[in-house]
Amino acid sequence: MKTMERIGIQELIRHAGTYVERARHGEVIDITDGDATIARLTPVTGDDATLDVLIAQGLVVPPSGSFDELIDTPGVAGPVGAHSTEAILDELREDRS
Repeated sequence: MKTMERIGIQELIRHAGTYVERARHGEVIDITDGDATIARLTPVTGDDATLDVLIAQGLVVPPSGSFDELIDTPGVAGPVGAHSTEAILDELREDRS
């Protein structure tokens, strides 16, 4: 993405088409109200791009393993004496019989 620009609300209102076109071509534009950033105009580039931005900003940690490894990871044990989901479902099925 290109360098981020900051513009006020009134500037956006006066030249909305220009800023939307710039965003379409890859620019990121912060919209401000006074000194506070209140919105961000960004290009839509696909689902992966959003995740990449969040990772770059340090807001999301990328996965360290594969999905198959995640599935094969044993679950966290519940509290002592708690019933497993399977046991609860079995109980419910017995009650219906």
